[in-house]
Amino acid sequence: MASTILIVEDDPAQLRFLETVVSNLGYRVIPASGGQEGLDFLLGRDQAHIDLVLLDLVMPEIDGFAFLEPVHPALPKLPVIVLTMKGGVNTVVQVMRGGAVDFIVKPASPERLQVSIENAIKISTLSGEVSRLTRR
Repeated sequence: MASTILIVEDDPAQLRFLETVVSNLGYRVIPASGGQEGLDFLLGRDQAHIDLVLLDLVMPEIDGFAFLEPVHPALPKLPVIVLTMKGGVNTVVQVMRGGAVDFIVKPASPERLQVSIENAIKISTLSGEVSRLTRR
């Protein structure tokens, strides 16, 4: 079964681009046009099973940092990949401390997205397997 990826992006053109790239890679896509809609899919009324989140960092109202605050403690094993135009070292450090597993500077190439998504899902799968084996 294909993994489900939640894409949280406020720019409609960028959201369509990411949807196209991710679905062409064979993943199921759930688009969210902002932070609140993304939170609803993960934690709120619309809860859905999500295997990975592609998250825009700069959005109105609920930005990427505010999105990670409730998500990381509630779903610590959920891989989140942050995308943004601002690629400073301080931003990267702050995002990684907030729970992201990778950071991609926009515009991202389809190849860079593919590598990042595949690596994050593999690590998540392996971590889940290690947890299951440890409990046994």
